[in-house]
Amino acid sequence: YLPDDTGSSGLAICKVLKARGTISGYRWATTPRGLVRLLQDGPVLLGMPWRSAFFEPDAGGFIDRGPWRRSELVGGHEVEIVGVDVDSHDLARSVLTVANSWGTSFGDAGFCRLRLGTYDALKECDVKQFVVSR
Repeated sequence: YLPDDTGSSGLAICKVLKARGTISGYRWATTPRGLVRLLQDGPVLLGMPWRSAFFEPDAGGFIDRGPWRRSELVGGHEVEIVGVDVDSHDLARSVLTVANSWGTSFGDAGFCRLRLGTYDALKECDVKQFVVSR
């Protein structure tokens, strides 16, 4: 999202995999409810603005701890959301389980957690899910 961001694009990944025949298509979501709906069919890719606070998950594995909104925007990052613990009383408090690509030394053996309300507050996220024909 930054003009000088040299990271890869999740959408580009989807387009290349589709062009190569590895996947038959892809779906996306633009709302918290849409994201939860996609997770019923499997993991999703999440491209998100990465803030400096996200580098240090708390003891529970949450990256959106404390005043994360005031921490510096350091670029974008693509992660995989592998699950959600839905709070049926308050969807924003639902917890996403995130697989990161930085190895097992990050967070909880390579995983971290993020509240669905944080995803919604970040605004500049993109969510994609591969479609594989059987």
